[in-house]
Amino acid sequence: MKLFSSLLQKNTEYRTIEECLKKNRVPMGILGLSLTPKAHLISTLCDNLNKKALVIANDEATATKLCSDLCAMGMKAYLYPAADRNFHSTESRSREYERKRLGVLGLVCENEYDAVVCSIEAAMQYTIPKEILTKKSVTLRTGTEAAPSKVVDALLAAGYVRSDMVEGEGQFASRGSILDFFPPDSKMPVRLDFWGDTIDTMAYFDVISQRRGDNAEEIRITPATEIVFDDNALFANKIETFASSIKGKKQDKIRDSLYTDAENLRL
Repeated sequence: MKLFSSLLQKNTEYRTIEECLKKNRVPMGILGLSLTPKAHLISTLCDNLNKKALVIANDEATATKLCSDLCAMGMKAYLYPAADRNFHSTESRSREYERKRLGVLGLVCENEYDAVVCSIEAAMQYTIPKEILTKKSVTLRTGTEAAPSKVVDALLAAGYVRSDMVEGEGQFASRGSILDFFPPDSKMPVRLDFWGDTIDTMAYFDVISQRRGDNAEEIRITPATEIVFDDNALFANKIETFASSIKGKKQDKIRDSLYTDAENLRL
């Protein structure tokens, strides 16, 4: 890819664009490029100027294509998808896109990216504030003291859901001295093995076979949901108080839905 970048740098228009960015002469309009040349331009500019990029596309399909092209050019580019907003039923709502968004935000906070690509819709949607994302994130290291109960508390505070076996992002399972959890910014879940209140070993493992893979010296717990609460029980009480005050033709249906949400928060 360096060959293509070196060829582009010989272009007069490119040199003008780079010079304007160096002197902070922005905003600037660049017209007439299709998607792949746009990715080529972004990649070369980021490389030469030692900058990172936020790329906002018209729609999700365009953002996906741009992200793919940037990755093909050697960049650590990540797609930040639009959230799946469903206010009709919280139980039927898929959290796949929410966890993908959180995974990208976690990488941004750790500065582990070259470019983030998203649609206009995704860029305009509210998400978890950076300070809360940072506050709810916890770094674990092999050989350090960390009581299993404290790690479980950190997982619950970050919006993880307890399960018998970890099968997807945002879940955790505790069995004796072993604690499994699946961060949204990780490709594989993590298994912690405790010796008393000390983390003895940490390793990634396969969801299907449950077999351990590579060991890890450091793992970061990041929020598993974009909406986290300091006290789930307190928030559940407020939901129930609000539900009891609802009146109208569909009050029973609305109350049942809210009571279910409150019960789920206490799980």
